Amino acid sequence: MLFLTSWDDGHPSDLRLADLLCKYNLKGTFFVPTSNKEGREVLAKEELRRLDRNFEIGGHTLTHCYLNGLAADVLNHEICAGKAAIEDDLGHSINGFCYPGGVFDSRTICAVKAAGFDYARTVENLCFDLGKSAWLMPTSFQFYPHSAFVLAKNAIKYPKISKFNIVRMRWSEKEFMRFMEAQLADANHHSSVFHLWGHSWELDEYDLWGKLESFFKLTEHYPIQALTLFDAHQLKN
Repeated sequence: MLFLTSWDDGHPSDLRLADLLCKYNLKGTFFVPTSNKEGREVLAKEELRRLDRNFEIGGHTLTHCYLNGLAADVLNHEICAGKAAIEDDLGHSINGFCYPGGVFDSRTICAVKAAGFDYARTVENLCFDLGKSAWLMPTSFQFYPHSAFVLAKNAIKYPKISKFNIVRMRWSEKEFMRFMEAQLADANHHSSVFHLWGHSWELDEYDLWGKLESFFKLTEHYPIQALTLFDAHQLKN
């Protein structure tokens, strides 16, 4: 089983998350804007460089701006200037991009490609593969106790019959951690991809750190191959 994790928004609590990933020999990709127009803190340059020592850093626009409907010059500036700023801070290029809020269209995809990124991640959930397109990389689960109703909305947006089976499982299993444990076991049984994503600020806000560590402990019972998203993309290609 390939085990991937990715984390959005570049909050300073990403450093706590990095320590937890290291503790369990797991990999992570962190998608970072240079500022956040919603008012949340972002990593300072030295914090970002510390994170970069052991993990992959990806782009997440300049200001965490949703990209649909923007004028072409603003769209390109958000993507390209965000990439350039992170690369300037790190002193090397970055490869991956994540669409803020999971919002994108064909113009957005073209702009991300033109900016020189190699792949882009979406917020499509309930997938256990790397996707058919490098610009539409899906995920398995967000680490947040979403209800079956929320999972169903995501499944309707990105429809596939197998997803609705998972929604039914969530409807039957109301306890989030038991549900997640069952999904991890099933992914291992089928030797598939398990891609966990989330936000460190959300772990703070909803006191999910203990649950996340318990979930990471479960990975010790399986023969996982932990990869960054870029490594998984390279493996696929």
